[in-house]
Amino acid sequence: MKFTIKLTTLFTVIGLIVGITLSYFVYTSNIKILEEQITDRLEDQAFHTIDKIDRMLFERYEDIRVLANDPVISSRSSTPKQIAERLKKYHSEHKIYTSISFFDLYKAS
Repeated sequence: MKFTIKLTTLFTVIGLIVGITLSYFVYTSNIKILEEQITDRLEDQAFHTIDKIDRMLFERYEDIRVLANDPVISSRSSTPKQIAERLKKYHSEHKIYTSISFFDLYKAS
């Protein structure tokens, strides 16, 4: 076998080994970066979702406190008609609710 063929084969094999090794390291590095990006994005989405849920729950809690402190609703002397009118007014002002109901726990059976 000629020396040039041996030398060409040697350089080709060395080039393939270096190329394969370099490709492997670039591939594993890209996989690691992609996993980190996916993890960061999911953590960010989870944080914002939980924050939105927390804000929504706080707003509903505050609505309950406002309704509980309303003088017409909290008074035992208010009639169901007065309470219903107040709840209708509140419902028309706050479109987030599909319905608002009340139950008379103090009325004797």
